[in-house]
Amino acid sequence: MGWTWPSSLIRLESSDAENSSDDELIPASNKPALHDSSPGDSSVWKTAANLVNYIEGIGFLTVLYALKEGGIVALLAFIIIPIILWYVGKILTECLYDEDKKGNKRRVRSDFKDLGDALLPKYGGYIVSCVIQLQVFLLSVSYLVLCGSVMRKTLPSVPITEVSWIVITGVLVLPTAFLKSLSQIAWLSVFSVLGLLVVVVSVVWYAAEHTQEWDLGTILFWDNEGVVASLSIVLFSYGIYIAVPSVEKSMVDKAKFGKALALAYVVSVLMKLSFSMCAFLSFGTHTDQVVLNNLPPGPVYITVGCFFALNCVLTYALVIYPLVQFMDNSFSIRIHGDKLPTFLPNAVLRVIIVLSTVVVAMLVPDFAIVVTLMGCTVESLTGYIFPFALHLKLKYKQLKIYEVFLESVLLFFGVLVTIFGTTVVIRALIKFYDQ
Repeated sequence: MGWTWPSSLIRLESSDAENSSDDELIPASNKPALHDSSPGDSSVWKTAANLVNYIEGIGFLTVLYALKEGGIVALLAFIIIPIILWYVGKILTECLYDEDKKGNKRRVRSDFKDLGDALLPKYGGYIVSCVIQLQVFLLSVSYLVLCGSVMRKTLPSVPITEVSWIVITGVLVLPTAFLKSLSQIAWLSVFSVLGLLVVVVSVVWYAAEHTQEWDLGTILFWDNEGVVASLSIVLFSYGIYIAVPSVEKSMVDKAKFGKALALAYVVSVLMKLSFSMCAFLSFGTHTDQVVLNNLPPGPVYITVGCFFALNCVLTYALVIYPLVQFMDNSFSIRIHGDKLPTFLPNAVLRVIIVLSTVVVAMLVPDFAIVVTLMGCTVESLTGYIFPFALHLKLKYKQLKIYEVFLESVLLFFGVLVTIFGTTVVIRALIKFYDQ
């Protein structure tokens, strides 16, 4: 569930850039507007399935806490935000193409570096790429924080603090950072998915056994500060923008990408609403930010907790892989000498990357804060503000007045969420360190 999205980032930043053709000219008279001649073999259903897999990652486990923080606003956000993000996906695909005076469309951009350069020449591509890598870094941190939190509560009798568990997790994941290919990492991913499925099934099973305790009135509340945090978490949990260029390119009929994306979001909304509502109505206001921690202590909780910790350890390699490759390509360090092996620079780089994620996780061992930070900054900037700003710049002359107004309003809304969300994170950090 969601463990394949980093590989799409790899394809998006490398193979797509190499394989896309800038002379894919399509006559508007006999082909759909978003249809090019590049190879693709995915149908609408296969594309929708891949998109659901991209969406339902670690963010799926945060939706319960978002409902606890945002109440009725979170419920509405589960439905409204996917509609907005569907539109974001639609306009991002439009930005991949340029149109001449005759109405012919040419796919002239293949990845986010190209899109960033289109918004801000020379520097935009590098800025967007770095922000995306920041998301990968924070996502890696979140897995360490999750593992530390879960193990501390799974084995409370063991005299090891949460920060110490994070360090132990860092030691365990370090060897996986040296895996050189996605085919090697795929073996870890197979077992990591099992751990995640055990958690979801256990939570749903527990909720089904406590339906007599449900009270719909507990969801109908409003919390000003909680609303901002909730919106950031929901935005993060529905994030899909990274996969848009590569997934759209993989389709046989690219004109149907919007249909596939809509289908994927419908499935995702149904999954998130059913899971979060059933669980929240069972756990109530005592809902923990880590969904597993809501289960009662006992042998089942310990077993599920260990499975989930295993998921975090095995998934880390896949999550950190795009950042490792990015750093390898950006800083090709080579030491020439008879006494030093050639692999030493790459080994040092991997140790530094893993060590950096461990340090940040130790400094901010709070899963909700990390996820909110990703939602209100990285996700909001590159997955919300950036697409609207880019679309307005590239397609302004082709847009109708109401479309310009709508995108301007949504852009303004994204800026507000970023500002207020960042404020909430800062307050949460201050409160966390004051404790």
